[in-house]
Amino acid sequence: MIHADDEPAYAGFWIRVGAVLLDTFLLFALVTYPATMLFGSHIVDNPELAMRLLRIAQGSLFPLVLTLWLWRVRGATPGKMLLGLKIVDSTTLGPLTLGQAIARYLGYFLSLLTLGAGFLWVAIDRKSQGFHDKLSGTLVIHTHRTPPPTAASAPP
Repeated sequence: MIHADDEPAYAGFWIRVGAVLLDTFLLFALVTYPATMLFGSHIVDNPELAMRLLRIAQGSLFPLVLTLWLWRVRGATPGKMLLGLKIVDSTTLGPLTLGQAIARYLGYFLSLLTLGAGFLWVAIDRKSQGFHDKLSGTLVIHTHRTPPPTAASAPP
């Protein structure tokens, strides 16, 4: 639990990369399983067709709506939840507003248009904020912090 006077534990670059990879895998599974049921198992035997399906799923409104809904209701996508991360308002450390969620999603395009610099910025920023986080006024934090060791528990 994070107290108002404590600084949150910011989620760094590599754990956020891991969350994105998990989300990509889960989206692929979410699209591939129904497609396999509809079109047969040969669909997964054809890598070109499988990649085409993933591109369709990523380019549709489905990821947009799902992502915005998850950010508002849960504060995270499944990948972030699995890794114990949460997206919060940078001022209140509370839930995102719909406006912040939309600004954050649109900020992804800004981060991409800068040849990925907006995402890489997470690695050097003091609060681990990418351009999309700064634009939307959000932070990605660890939901469970381990307290620093006390003098009694520190090794001699």
